[in-house]
Amino acid sequence: MNTDNETTKGRYKKRSFERDQMRFSLRIDKELSDWVEEQSKGITKNRYINGLIRQDMEASLLKDMARKNGMTVGEVMTASRLSFEDFDERVTNQVKEDIARHQRDKDK
Repeated sequence: MNTDNETTKGRYKKRSFERDQMRFSLRIDKELSDWVEEQSKGITKNRYINGLIRQDMEASLLKDMARKNGMTVGEVMTASRLSFEDFDERVTNQVKEDIARHQRDKDK
């Protein structure tokens, strides 16, 4: 059994529940329980519910940003997508550079 001070190994990362999470009692309406069971297959219900809350939080942030900048939510979403448009290419190039640098260092 884990004590409060132990780090618990979770499925996603090592977590110290004392620092990273808080216990939250939750009751789900009966008509929603089948949906939650179906949607959370392959992950835990906690991860599913955390994902829904995070999605709602991000949507709220987009709405606030749109209101602050006098834009529609769609315009804000498009602007954020454009900033990530070449993300995959940049990451791939960075990985290739790191591999090449490692290979050069190894050959020395």
